[in-house]
Amino acid sequence: MKRKLLWIISFALVLGAEAWFLWPNDSWEFQWEPFLLFLASIASFIGIAFSDNPQNEMDARNSEKRITSTDLNTFKEIKDVFSEQGFLQFVREHDFGGAYLNTDIEPLRILIRKNRDVEMSFIDAETDGLWKKLYKSAKNLIGHLDNKSFYIEKKPNSEFKKIYPEMAMEEELRFEAVNTANKMATEFHENYLEFYNYFKTKFGDV
Repeated sequence: MKRKLLWIISFALVLGAEAWFLWPNDSWEFQWEPFLLFLASIASFIGIAFSDNPQNEMDARNSEKRITSTDLNTFKEIKDVFSEQGFLQFVREHDFGGAYLNTDIEPLRILIRKNRDVEMSFIDAETDGLWKKLYKSAKNLIGHLDNKSFYIEKKPNSEFKKIYPEMAMEEELRFEAVNTANKMATEFHENYLEFYNYFKTKFGDV
């Protein structure tokens, strides 16, 4: 309604300026004032006509939802790393007070190596912010686990690890390390879901 009223007023100004400029009289001569007012009125009329245009708004919204090939490829690369069978379920459900296979957390190491070789980033600012938060939580988790976990059996083919196996340290400190690992795992999982769901919601099922 407001836009329509402005449009009507602008149109009336155009007609008024034109009438002033072309008003017939015996001594008509060119005058700059009505001519400039006429041009300004036309410019105002055109500006109002095209501002807030529904098509323009739709084009702007569609532009925001367009995804670059670079962002799409980076997203797929990250998703593929964490699509290892059972990895996300393991991170969500495992209690790090118990043993785990070293290969269970290998996707985290793969991601760190990939980002170290070629730093990943997104052109879309919001996606890039969520990615950086996700990467930080992944780095914190794998760093903590590698620092606090040890192989249960010192054998060449041993794959099972545990955070400070019993009798290796005071139980209170071990509990603290386990609790920290579980919190970090939860944070990582939540950050991944936030990153993944935001990208899917904004850009669709790509």
